[in-house]
Amino acid sequence: MADFEIDDSQIAEFIRNLDLLQQEFPNQARAFMRRIGDKAKLKVKSVAGSSVPEDTGDYMRSITRGKVWVEDGSTYNVRVYPKQKLAWYALLLEYGWIHTGHKPDKKKGQFVPGFHVFERATQQFQLEFYATAEAEFAKIIDKLP
Repeated sequence: MADFEIDDSQIAEFIRNLDLLQQEFPNQARAFMRRIGDKAKLKVKSVAGSSVPEDTGDYMRSITRGKVWVEDGSTYNVRVYPKQKLAWYALLLEYGWIHTGHKPDKKKGQFVPGFHVFERATQQFQLEFYATAEAEFAKIIDKLP
């Protein structure tokens, strides 16, 4: 009777690599989302610099990346937003405002349209996101043993 042997060393190595990936994935995913958030922040700042005509140094300094959080145990999220302490008027710059006069009559003026900085930056960044994500995933795969 002939002996039939299967060399399972490659399968065992693959299983070990999968276990390492599962252990390392949460840290890699958080770092990946932080890098994506930083790139989104830079995009927002560049759009704000080109569209907001006034010198608003506090507005530019207020744009920041938040912490990475996990929803439903599998979805990683990060957001870019203006800090309200530095630029309380960020909402006005984004969506617009109505000019009003001073006391005693407080005449209502005309509506000043907003610059929609975050909306335009989101549209521009979505085009770049997939290329950035592929490059970051390639880095993660290269780090595997």
